[in-house]
Amino acid sequence: MRCSHDWTTDDASSISGMDRRGNTDHHSGTFISEDRSQTEHGAPFGTLSTSCLNLMLVVFQASGVKAFVEDNHLVDVLLLLLLYGWAVVPLMYLLSFFFSTAATAYTRLTIFNMISGTATFLAVTIMTIPELKLQDLSHLLDKVFLIFPNYCLGMSFSQFYQNYEFISFCTSTPISRTICKILNITYQENYFSMSEPGVGRFLVAFSLQGVVFIILLFVIELQCVRTLWRLLTSLGRGRKQVD
Repeated sequence: MRCSHDWTTDDASSISGMDRRGNTDHHSGTFISEDRSQTEHGAPFGTLSTSCLNLMLVVFQASGVKAFVEDNHLVDVLLLLLLYGWAVVPLMYLLSFFFSTAATAYTRLTIFNMISGTATFLAVTIMTIPELKLQDLSHLLDKVFLIFPNYCLGMSFSQFYQNYEFISFCTSTPISRTICKILNITYQENYFSMSEPGVGRFLVAFSLQGVVFIILLFVIELQCVRTLWRLLTSLGRGRKQVD
């Protein structure tokens, strides 16, 4: 099962930030203030939590998908979406630095989200078909694509749903248990297990992605590299003058 996602939410957040970043001091080429920069990056998290996340939860509840609403699984879904927002919002801001106009950023980031989400998900899923004999390649790509929040979102919902169906079937009757053993069908009673089809590794990936992307944002916004370079240059000049 593939979870549908409104890619434009992430694109709009990054574009609005890009437009605000454009309001700079054109003479000095520096940002107006660091406080404003931090506010810009924090605002989309509130928008994401109040619109996209709530909408997704309402859709799951209204559609009655048992895998996502039974046994308080809606809380698990909320955790997945929150961690996805933690990872994808700073990534969209990082990518928006490559564009100077909103229209270009919107189209390019939409294409990027489709490729990093839908295309990667389908590629790995198709390669897992035994007849293709590409399982080793699918496992390799699965590890590589963990750097993409969109891929992790799709795979986490897919495996969450798959694990629920396996549990429902393999624990229903003694005959079904025997069939699962014969077919070597495995499931995880802990949905957040690190082993397949648990989704724990995707939660870890979301967490690490968010930390890395936010650190990179601070490095760029606070101009840490330029400041460090100027400091090293001034120290080098000072030593030459002393010599």
